[in-house]
Formats: sequence, structure tokens, C-alpha cells
Amino acid sequence: MRAGDAEPDRPINGQRRYAGDAVSRVRFIKRAQVLGFTLEEVGSLLALDAAHACADTRELAERKIEVIERRLGDLKAMREALTSLVRECGAGASKRACPIIRALAAD
Repeated sequence: MRAGDAEPDRPINGQRRYAGDAVSRVRFIKRAQVLGFTLEEVGSLLALDAAHACADTRELAERKIEVIERRLGDLKAMREALTSLVRECGAGASKRACPIIRALAAD
């Protein structure tokens, strides 16, 4: 459904019936979101589709891949840091401060 389109009337059973193109558009949006695209980027994808701009669409997807790669690197570093802290932690076996808490509190 496009902005400004009226919603279908709600029948007695309470379930609206949307046109097939509106349902397809919502599915497109949801699939794009699952791939990590923001709503703003989804809007760009829809505009690119209307313009038949495959090269620009590919460029947008490639930029999204770069963002995902950076996030994966950040997540890997976070996992390694936490894994190291968990290994250090004697689970309260010593009287010293917990290494996890100590690392979080460090200046």
C-alpha cells in the first residue's frame, strides 16, 4: 500500500482485504528488512525498482554488505573479549574483584 492510499473498509468479521499489489509490497518490505535494509533504504529500493535501475540497486546492496561485514567484525571482537574475560573469571573462586566487572569498571 502506498502512502495516501485509503485502507479497505473493515468488514463485519474485522479482517480487511488488501489488493494483491499491496500484499506484495508489504512482503517486499519485510524481506528487505530481513536482509538488513532500513525503511529508508527500502524506499530507495522501491524507487530503483520503478526506475529499472539494476546497477544502482546492486550498489546499494554492495554498501549493505560492507555494513554487515563491519558489524560482523565488531561482533567477533566483542565475542573474543567476552570469551577472554569469561576464561579469566574463576566464577567467584577468588576474593579479588571479578575480572568481568573489573574490565567494565576500568577507566
